[in-house]
Amino acid sequence: MKTTWPGIFARGDFASPGLVCPPTPMETIRMPHSDLDLLLLIDDDVIAELRDILQEEFGDLVQDFVDDVPIQLELMQTALDQGNADGLYRLAHKLKSSCGSLGAPRLAELVRQLEQAGRQATLDSAATLLAQAQATADDTVAGLRVILQAAPPGDRAGQD
Repeated sequence: MKTTWPGIFARGDFASPGLVCPPTPMETIRMPHSDLDLLLLIDDDVIAELRDILQEEFGDLVQDFVDDVPIQLELMQTALDQGNADGLYRLAHKLKSSCGSLGAPRLAELVRQLEQAGRQATLDSAATLLAQAQATADDTVAGLRVILQAAPPGDRAGQD
């Protein structure tokens, strides 16, 4: 059964049985770190739908995400270093939405946990979460770069 993500694309079953769907903003239960491996690094179904919907703009969207993720994580590190829980919350909220929309559920979950840490001003666990998010972001960005290189003509593939 597929449900529609507001204004963008449908969300359906993941490629492998038993995988957990990306969390919605209303979910507040913290996922154990070992369960993060159950989430896809990149959801090929979402990528395929975005490619189909956006066509030539697909490469631009992915490249913008690839360029923006390290900046957002650096800003989160600065907010954390300054003890700015509200800043961490706001930055994480924005990145979480981007990750979910682009089909990066594992990174979205880690960033959701950072968002919760910021919202609840529990920054003691945020440093570990941020380190995990940075490592996951590196893997996600590497995977998206491969997707960009394989993008059809008209996308920004190979223009790095």
